[in-house]
Amino acid sequence: MKFEARIRELVENLPDLAALVEPLLIVRRVLHEQISVLHRRLLAIVRDDAVCRRLMTIPGVGPVVALTYRATIDVPARFKNSKAVGAVFGLTPSKYQSGEINRTGAISKCGDEMMRVMLYEAAQVMLTRH
Repeated sequence: MKFEARIRELVENLPDLAALVEPLLIVRRVLHEQISVLHRRLLAIVRDDAVCRRLMTIPGVGPVVALTYRATIDVPARFKNSKAVGAVFGLTPSKYQSGEINRTGAISKCGDEMMRVMLYEAAQVMLTRH
């Protein structure tokens, strides 16, 4: 790897620093390999799931967002209507009602935080690409 070679080149005249850097480079290499293994497994899971493949046809939705959505919804029949899905994600607006005042606020953030993060990321990709 270029990175490892460059780091070794920079510390070759510093034996104390080289002794500290070498284990870090080994850990970095192993971590990179394991991330690749996990990524391949993720792609295999998504490839075998028809719902995830369909979700990935939406711009901005990749394997991670599709699988997170699929895992969060799990059994769609448990929701009475589509508005109930938004509540599970915490995307329902908060309400302030007092006498004549009836104000709708920001989203409640009481639901699944990870799914909200994934939806936000997908929206960001859509906005930057289109």
